Amino acid sequence: MSRKNKNLSADKGQMESLLEAFLKWGMLIVVAILPLLYFPGRVASYITSKEFFFIGATALLAIVWIWLMVKESRYRLGKWNLIALAPLALFLASFTVSSLFGVDPRISFYGSIESGIGMIFLWSAFIYVCILASFVKVQGFQFIKRLLRAQLAGAVILTIATFFTDFAFNIHSQMLNRSLGGAMMGNALIAAAYLLMSVFFGIILFTLESKRGKWLTGVALILIIFSPLFFLDATVWVGENGIQFLVKNPLSFLGHARMATLSLYGGLFISLFMWLWLGAKKRWARILGVAGCILIVLSVGFATWQVFNPGSEVNGLFIQEAAKRPLDWNIAIKGYRERPLLGWGQETYQNVYLKHLDPEVFDADNGGEVYALHPHNATLEILSNGGIAGLITYVMFILGIIVTAIILYRKKIISAAFLASLVALLSSYLLQNQMVFDSVASYVLLFSIAGILAGLLGRSEQENPSKAMLAHYATAVIATGLLAVAWIAFAYLPARKVTEMKRIGDEPSNVRINNYRHLFHSAGSAIFKADPEFYTLTLANSYNSQRQYFYDHADARFVAEQEIAELQKQMDSIFDDEQSDFKFMLSGLQLANLHMFLKQAGSPEDFARAKKYFDRAAMLSPNHAQLYLAYAETMIDSQNISAARDLIQKSLSLNAKNREVWGNLYHFESQFGTVDAAKKAQSMIDHFEEYNTF
Repeated sequence: MSRKNKNLSADKGQMESLLEAFLKWGMLIVVAILPLLYFPGRVASYITSKEFFFIGATALLAIVWIWLMVKESRYRLGKWNLIALAPLALFLASFTVSSLFGVDPRISFYGSIESGIGMIFLWSAFIYVCILASFVKVQGFQFIKRLLRAQLAGAVILTIATFFTDFAFNIHSQMLNRSLGGAMMGNALIAAAYLLMSVFFGIILFTLESKRGKWLTGVALILIIFSPLFFLDATVWVGENGIQFLVKNPLSFLGHARMATLSLYGGLFISLFMWLWLGAKKRWARILGVAGCILIVLSVGFATWQVFNPGSEVNGLFIQEAAKRPLDWNIAIKGYRERPLLGWGQETYQNVYLKHLDPEVFDADNGGEVYALHPHNATLEILSNGGIAGLITYVMFILGIIVTAIILYRKKIISAAFLASLVALLSSYLLQNQMVFDSVASYVLLFSIAGILAGLLGRSEQENPSKAMLAHYATAVIATGLLAVAWIAFAYLPARKVTEMKRIGDEPSNVRINNYRHLFHSAGSAIFKADPEFYTLTLANSYNSQRQYFYDHADARFVAEQEIAELQKQMDSIFDDEQSDFKFMLSGLQLANLHMFLKQAGSPEDFARAKKYFDRAAMLSPNHAQLYLAYAETMIDSQNISAARDLIQKSLSLNAKNREVWGNLYHFESQFGTVDAAKKAQSMIDHFEEYNTF
């Protein structure tokens, strides 16, 4: 009997119970629909739709799993299951410690609203992996096949959606096009990272399927590989002169997510050569496999050398494709050097970015991105967030997956093709992650690898069936209560809160006023208080853009003044010296200025509030040009003209190519300075016309 058939035959057993059926279908549904979820009624819909669904679903699945283990001891994790999962648990424990002692434990545990990768989510993913390992331990390859089918089905739907985004056949869907080609994943690079992993999960499924299943799986893989993200840029798909465009822009063959595409192709070659090396029966094929693996290692080494070799063609191409990423990477390295052991805590790169902000980012040639949640390099993000301890435990986690897979191969539990595809998946994943960052869906897939292997490793473990004792029931009752509370606190209430944020944000000013206290202080506001700038800075920017309208319409000015006064009251209630959210502080300063503008006068309370927010913001990001420009406005209102000039000059020294700074200097000099100074500022506005404003 073949290895595959032997494993599949061992999976046949007794009729499954209701608890087993609920868990099985629950896990399959979660992995299938997770990348597709998009609820437009929430803020940051691409993130919050997935994050809180996953946390809530995992809590419910965990409750059922606990009672299943009480009833059937075979679903309890054994020694080898736990050993295989230990590296992942250690990695998460390390980041938990980093977050507890980091700069902002609130954001580290809840995660930012725009990213959602807080420790609560990561530990939820670990619980999901434990459930997965438990099921694989009992049901083996039968369940693995179902899981991979469900995952591939979701990936295929996501792939089809990418054909109808702004990178292919644009149907002008708000859900698809607002994401810049990433469909329901919210970003093309994030979608490509997820689909890259899906390809290798699909190859593993291909090795397990029957003849008919292989055909269906093969069609799905071809569809993903030849999607707009991996093959042919949008111009080729829909342009009238596609062939000419390809000749002039040969990189367009790689699709939009080029690093993910290169990683995918490299991974396919790794999978092929490793399979030949380990699984081929003919000697010449095995030699070809070994030679191919050696060639890949040498090629990666040579390419890496060329990338960091100034003046080389590869280095020039890398700089062109990397855009502003090298600036982000240098900032992440500075953050690591400041806190080398434990880092800044999970989800805190934005704090690092703003504290060590390089004024070069204001240059439009570098994208003009003055805020960043990730350094676009997963390795450096781990180093910045978790320090050297986090990086070491992450490497241990990845090595743990590889070692477990090798053990399973040597025990003849998995095939050479399975092992080769797994190594190729990890290699591709790690390579493309040097230019992007992880998402909710990609973390679930990565952790699931550990769960599948841990479950397989425990299948050979001898067990003595045991009956449930009173202590088991007591433990299950307590755990059920805790998980129910977790479901309410970490899934239901936050989901309701982000829906409330969206609803209130869409209301007219005179209606919003009466809702702010509830927004800031009602149940579920912990997720909002962990990341308040997501709401307050958006509103401050909106008000700034309507200054002229308020100036011309007294009735609207009065309503806006009342709303800002109420918003300031609520912001002051959550302001504290431990608050590390720069954008929250900047929005507080901007709203203070707006309040004075709307009243056409400033009070001592207004000036004190502006100074409070400015002082804290300057500690968090001393090189942020927009901050000094905003406080210069406060100084003008307080008639401190000399201080205002110094602040504008400070802003100019940090951002000399920004038209908005020169525009402010022009208006300042026109009112308080000389004609020549105003003319010079005007000439610079014209000179830097193509450069960004804030």
